[in-house]
Amino acid sequence: VDIGGDIENFADKWNENIELPIAFFDWVRQLKRDVVGFNKSGVSEDLNLYVKKFSEGESYPLILKKEIEHGMEANTNKLLQLIHLGIENKVDWELVKELALSEFNNAKGGGNENVAKVNFYQIAMHRGKGLSNEAINDVKKILSDNQNSTAFIMCCNLILGTVTHEMIRRCVSERPQDNVLEWPIVRLADDCLLFPTC
Repeated sequence: VDIGGDIENFADKWNENIELPIAFFDWVRQLKRDVVGFNKSGVSEDLNLYVKKFSEGESYPLILKKEIEHGMEANTNKLLQLIHLGIENKVDWELVKELALSEFNNAKGGGNENVAKVNFYQIAMHRGKGLSNEAINDVKKILSDNQNSTAFIMCCNLILGTVTHEMIRRCVSERPQDNVLEWPIVRLADDCLLFPTC
């Protein structure tokens, strides 16, 4: 940034303190979700402003909930948005858990059953609840059944706490159509895995 002829590098401390870039990119992702929520709802509370309502809209979490309940397309993406909002304390975890369970029940017998399970299990991890031995064994089975999928390898290992930087890198490089680092499950990773310079 050029300030009155002086060049200022606001990222020069990033190499010294790994928490700075992590905090910055977390803020950018959170701002993006806030803006999407506000645009969809028209309710200023979705920007955490708590000043006034610009319209008589509904909050973004309630809009997502209704869309999921009414079977609108891309429910998994809507659930992932709710998981982010839960992590950011903008929606009650019980609502997210209930909708994840509903997604799992709807996916039973279909091709997305394992995706729904992974989404359900990550909620417990984000809440700090941990998993039962039965759930851990289920995640291991999902992992075993999906050894050709970099996404399942990364996600299952994130849940199990055994992910490596290489697993994340492979998933990111093999899924150029997705912004893998914006998946809420990646927030379970040790920050040093995402920024290997630390």
